[in-house]
Amino acid sequence: MLLDRLFDYRQKTSRKKAVKISMPYTSDHYYLGLSNEGFHRLYYREWGNPKSEHTILCVHGVTRVSHDFDVLAKKLSKRYRVICPDMVGRGNSDWFGNKENYNFIQYCADINALIAHLRVDKVHYIGTSMGGLIGMILAAMAHTPIESITLNDVGPDIKRTELRRMGEYIGRAPIFPTKQAYYDYYKDIYRGITGLLNENQIKEMARYSAFKVDDGYRMHYDPKIGDAFRKNYSFFNFDLWKYWDEIECPVLILRGSESTFFPRDVADKMCARTADATLVEIDGAGHTPALRSDLEINTIQTFLKRVTS
Repeated sequence: MLLDRLFDYRQKTSRKKAVKISMPYTSDHYYLGLSNEGFHRLYYREWGNPKSEHTILCVHGVTRVSHDFDVLAKKLSKRYRVICPDMVGRGNSDWFGNKENYNFIQYCADINALIAHLRVDKVHYIGTSMGGLIGMILAAMAHTPIESITLNDVGPDIKRTELRRMGEYIGRAPIFPTKQAYYDYYKDIYRGITGLLNENQIKEMARYSAFKVDDGYRMHYDPKIGDAFRKNYSFFNFDLWKYWDEIECPVLILRGSESTFFPRDVADKMCARTADATLVEIDGAGHTPALRSDLEINTIQTFLKRVTS
């Protein structure tokens, strides 16, 4: 059964051990972040030539992992160096003991540490949902290393109703006794991502989004992320317009046409308030476009070719 084969490689993998997948142009690495708990190990996958003139940094969403960018990174790595990290508490990176450390100040510090670790002066940033918010904050800072930013279904204005809806499921997934039980849950909870994908693509995404435990399968992120999210982000509208208005680099905005998380009026307002922003809607996609279709990948490639020429 395909689902069984897709999970086979997870059997002996812990959350602190890098998953080895046979793909071209890749290598797996760790670097150190620092919090009030001490140092923590953070994983990233590198694609392409490390000596490439341009580095692309891809950062995932709140409950997602670096492998979300596998298809895109494989395409981009023919021309660029591509870096895809697991944010702290996700994938192969360490988990915090204190839920309060799952916050945007920490996430921005960890990405800053990664850029320093890579020994590059500039990066082109691609961020999905939470990853896009991190990118917006960093791109707005004085002397930012971000030369361009691609935002995948996220903007500086997020309504409380959407945050509360997300808070209902983040960190609350049970341990699933079987692969099929986990897969059924995954397909339902991430239907905004999987809606335009075929069955094999959904199973592939589900496979790398979980890990094996003694009594079944669990999502590949720290459940405390959900506790922190509900406490800190579920009661107010999320407003980053002050950061958006400081961004001077070129911006590509991708929006799922069916997304309620990122309304069209917010996207239009973003374009009106910055000098170099391009908006592309992905027909039929929700929150978020999976960045696996020819349209999505070609759009990003065209944008990057313009800003790196």
